[in-house]
Amino acid sequence: MTGGDGSFNRDEAERLARAALGQDADADADVWLVTGSVTGRRPYYLVVLGPPDASTGVATVDAVSGEVSHCAKLPGAQRHIQVDQDQARSLAHASGGDPAELIWLPGDISMSPLYPFWAVQVSGGRTVYVDLAGSVYTELRKRDHKGGGRRSLD
Repeated sequence: MTGGDGSFNRDEAERLARAALGQDADADADVWLVTGSVTGRRPYYLVVLGPPDASTGVATVDAVSGEVSHCAKLPGAQRHIQVDQDQARSLAHASGGDPAELIWLPGDISMSPLYPFWAVQVSGGRTVYVDLAGSVYTELRKRDHKGGGRRSLD
């Protein structure tokens, strides 16, 4: 079930994520598009499974290939995406019409595609970033390397 341009749709992404996580087809799900327009990366769907306030699983599904590249079972203790688009605009002090989209690049805000963040365009052409928990960042510092520990030079 791909779109006419070869891309997978939200329903197919949800089905693939459920299969990868072994979750019931009748459980609640939210599917979010993480765009590549700002980052130059391929777009993907972030599929969050479980009741609205108790996420039980999360997965990334490539919007073109349908590959499930990351997934994790969650304890169902809270909502995975705690800040929606309107809340991100409000936290960034943007107007309701200012563009806001979910993006992801490895960096100081997030090192995992399971945790994308909002890029909100505000007046003056600036971009403000808001993570899924509501922290606000005025700059985006990328990291291209993997790992987080210190490397010994010995």
